This record gives sequence, C-alpha cells and structure tokens, in this order.
Amino acid sequence: MVDTTVAITINTKSGGLEGIYQRQNKYGHFQPTTVAGYPAVQAVDYRDAPRQGDCRNLVGVAEERIITAHTTIGDRKNPDYTTACKVSDQVAALVIENLRGRGRAGWLDGRGRRGRGRR
Repeated sequence: MVDTTVAITINTKSGGLEGIYQRQNKYGHFQPTTVAGYPAVQAVDYRDAPRQGDCRNLVGVAEERIITAHTTIGDRKNPDYTTACKVSDQVAALVIENLRGRGRAGWLDGRGRRGRGRR
C-alpha cells in the first residue's frame, strides 16, 4: 500500500501567484507562506484538508510561473498525516534547491506575487 504520494507540477498558465490570489475564495484552506525564500500559498479545496493528509503548496518562482507540490498522506497513523502542508513545504523547497543546483537559477527569477518576491 502506498502511504504518501507527491506530485510536482510547473504551471505557466494560471497568472502566477497573482492569479491564485485573485481566485483565493475558491479554496477552503488558503494560507500565505514562504518556501525557500519565495512567496507561496497553501491552497486546498476544503478547509480541513491539511489536517486530513492533503495539501497543495503553490510557490511563485517567477511572475507567471508556479511550482506546485501536492502531497497526499493516506495512512492516518503516519505522524505527518495532520501536518501535510509541512511535508508539501519541504518537497517544494527540495525542488527549488534542485533547480538551483542544476544551474537553473535563472529560471527562478523570484518575482512571485505582484512583482514582490525573493530579493
């Protein structure tokens, strides 16, 4: 049985974090945060999702570019079950670290939401 699944996507069509903020009322759980120095939000369809093993972090790595880390923890006995967003934060940070380490730092221009991002 698979206990935890993680999906990583790169989105260039949603309008960046600015577009996500404009649609924030569609999410039951919407929490601004920072991941690896980049502006981010935890955005999940229903309010209790993070306490029930489900979280999606959207990290604004460029004005029109988002890295999404979606974590689902299926086993309630897993110690991370009630802190799924913490796991998604860690996964997204690893993706960013990997892009930097592979010489892709230019791809991460740091202009997340509203032109304010990593400086």
